[in-house]
Amino acid sequence: MLSIEEALENIMKQVQPISTETVDLLGAQNRVLREEILAPNDFPLFSNSAMDGYAVRSVDTDKATTDEPVSLRVTQEIPASHWSTQEVQPGEAARIFTGAPIPPGADAVEPQENARREGDRVWFSKPIPVEKSIRFQGSHLKQGEVILPVSHTIHAGELGLLASCGRSTLQVSRRPRVAIVSCGDELVTIDQIPEPGQIIESNRYSLAGQVIEAGGEPWLLPIIPDQPEMLAQALKEGLKADILVSSGGASVGDYDLIRPTLESLGVSIDFWKVAIKPGKPLMFGSHQDCMVFGLPGNPVSSLVTFEVFVRPALRKMLGHPRIYRPRIKAQLAAAARPAPGRTHFIRGQLSWEQGEAFFIPHANQNSGNLLSMRQIEAFGVLPPGKGSLESGSIIDVMLLHPPHRKKHL
Repeated sequence: MLSIEEALENIMKQVQPISTETVDLLGAQNRVLREEILAPNDFPLFSNSAMDGYAVRSVDTDKATTDEPVSLRVTQEIPASHWSTQEVQPGEAARIFTGAPIPPGADAVEPQENARREGDRVWFSKPIPVEKSIRFQGSHLKQGEVILPVSHTIHAGELGLLASCGRSTLQVSRRPRVAIVSCGDELVTIDQIPEPGQIIESNRYSLAGQVIEAGGEPWLLPIIPDQPEMLAQALKEGLKADILVSSGGASVGDYDLIRPTLESLGVSIDFWKVAIKPGKPLMFGSHQDCMVFGLPGNPVSSLVTFEVFVRPALRKMLGHPRIYRPRIKAQLAAAARPAPGRTHFIRGQLSWEQGEAFFIPHANQNSGNLLSMRQIEAFGVLPPGKGSLESGSIIDVMLLHPPHRKKHL
């Protein structure tokens, strides 16, 4: 039985970068860049006013005081759409608006609320420092400098930045296609009424959501009963994907057919069983360009093993620079029991007191109880051990969502 670290090392060395595709700008949000975006010009492109006000020669206002304000003659007006070639001469000012180019001769802008205007004259009651309220050409970025690096995930605010660079299309990582198979005679679809002994299948939907969150494209195959021929046909189809994830049937029972069926299809099984709780009967292998994960059928076991093993593989495939969930140290807010010989991932929530994190374990850690995943923010990672970890013990916590800093009760 492999440790989690050994299993991940085995998986990660087999991950290959996914191919690229060209997408239009509106389809680029949350995609991973596979090209470096360089500034096509200086940002700002030209020196412009940061305020509505008056462009002046700073030296003309050096002697301005409240008792003896300086008066300058307004000789031009420059809206944002106008390029002025008229130089501001000594004793002159230019009425200017936000975003308008700074006229020649001017080296400062005074906001209009700090000036008094009468006719073609404007008064200033204090000196105006050089460069005040001016956004200078290239002050944000110089032409040729990197705007966004390779492997950057594009966010909403950056779409406007890319548009300002004239980029209508981008090279990004193709979304890996992840085939998801659930098998078992006891499973029925969500539009069926289960008979005695049957349950509505849910794992495919949870796994599909995890695939989408990780940046992949889920492909839900039909529910497969415990019939070797039908299972072989479904798995053969799923092997056309970049990743095949099966849920259930990966253990050693008489009806656990995933492993022998995959082997009959030519899948090379790298390992089976990992020292993790929940989720020990985890299988990993490969077939040509397809990575294959056999996850346990228990809902929580399936979710946990996807988070720990499949998600990092997906993110590495996409080219993300950070492939693992962030972890922090936190105090246990209640006693918890580790699993002998296995690393135990327990569900819970985080709270905070004076900047210190507390992990509150969910009361029900049963791996078959999907209700225990409600409002779960993190997994507490308990090292293998015997006995119990007391309240106040410091543990690693894997964050599933950004912490909300709720107060510890």
